Amino acid sequence: MGRKYRSEVTDGILYCLASHDRGVFESDLEEDVRNLGKKVGFHVDHSTFHDHLNSLERLGFLSVHPSIEAGKKAPRTVIKPKFLTYLYALYSFKHATDKTYWALLNMHLEKLLELLRGSLADHFENYMESIAKLYEEDPDLAVLARALGHILTHGEKRSIILNDDFLAELAKEVFSGGAFMLAGETMNLDDLEKNYPKTLLNLYSRISKVLIQFLSAKKDLKPLVDVWLSTLKDVFPSLPLESRAALAASIKSELYPYYAKMMRGLPPGVASEYKRKIKSVSSEEEMALIFQCSKCSRLNVIVKNIFEFIKEGTFECGACGYKTPSKLTVDKYFLKWAEEKYIPKHLMPTLSRLLTEISVVTCRTLAHRNIAILGAPCTIEGEVEPPHPECTVTLTATDPEGTAHTFSTLTDADGKYRFTYTFNKLGVWNLRASWSGDEDHLGAYSENVELLVYKFD
Repeated sequence: MGRKYRSEVTDGILYCLASHDRGVFESDLEEDVRNLGKKVGFHVDHSTFHDHLNSLERLGFLSVHPSIEAGKKAPRTVIKPKFLTYLYALYSFKHATDKTYWALLNMHLEKLLELLRGSLADHFENYMESIAKLYEEDPDLAVLARALGHILTHGEKRSIILNDDFLAELAKEVFSGGAFMLAGETMNLDDLEKNYPKTLLNLYSRISKVLIQFLSAKKDLKPLVDVWLSTLKDVFPSLPLESRAALAASIKSELYPYYAKMMRGLPPGVASEYKRKIKSVSSEEEMALIFQCSKCSRLNVIVKNIFEFIKEGTFECGACGYKTPSKLTVDKYFLKWAEEKYIPKHLMPTLSRLLTEISVVTCRTLAHRNIAILGAPCTIEGEVEPPHPECTVTLTATDPEGTAHTFSTLTDADGKYRFTYTFNKLGVWNLRASWSGDEDHLGAYSENVELLVYKFD
């Protein structure tokens, strides 16, 4: 028969957990859920609570952090929400009626959105490692990948893309679209967990799909262009010479035809001067550029190292002699080309590859509440999805002192792997699995798992 799934218990756990953005002790969370059940009309016993909590952990909605408080002998478990909890809270909040307890959510919507942005940005840190694999042999995309990663994961800039509309659309896509079926469904928890790797892969694909749709629909990609230019300035000096030349050649090959079409709307003198300047370019990294004087508005044509013009400096006007600061926004024609042509051309098809090439690898321990006994064998297992038989999975176990211990094994016919390891140091260990990918799929890293190694007296 399996364990019966009850949507009101799942909703109750996620509702209470969303209200504890810094985490909550497991025993306190159970009490919160029981009190909520009394208020809105459902009952949950200890066994049912733990069944649903364990399933939500395995489905990636929350993380378990065992710890020992000062003065306490026995370890306690802290439960922390992950981005799926906040995403589901947003989805349920948006669809709440007066009869649902999501309308009682004791945090403002703006706080919920900010928590979701932050947790999704953390999730993208892992996601971007997979995206970066697509760009290893292409310098154009290497720079663009880093720019996209920066804008998705860092500070205030992430709200440019991860804004309210994107989050709401993502919540609808994930929970209405079938990536996760939680609300109002009758299902077997064992079946739900068994399908988790496929569900996780589905989730990654849906994030990619919404991201592509959102970026494609945006009329103003200028903020992404600014970050791309800034990244280009930072990355270019570290590129190998052949990559620098390839990147410069690629930019010129795409920018020159755009400028040629644009010349039709410019004064004849500018067009003829631009053609002469192109012929005078002698270096692979030089190109002819157009900039507008910020004082007299004259259009000037210059030959400049393609990467020098985005650095701090000045462009001297040939008419009035005014030195226009060469900051990132000075060449509006270059910016317009990047926004309308360059970034959409390279970014969208590459993100689309994720829908067919991305993979996931999971990692979990069989230790109850991730608490292992010092000196006793502990089993760590997971799977690669889509299933890849006899592929190498690497487990990195970082001990409490920060020393990394690395082990490898092969997956079985179903893409599953298993390690048995005896932990020899007390404290919190961090576990992470990875695989390098193959010709059809990108490699992947699992999320970090915290394991407390404890000695029972």
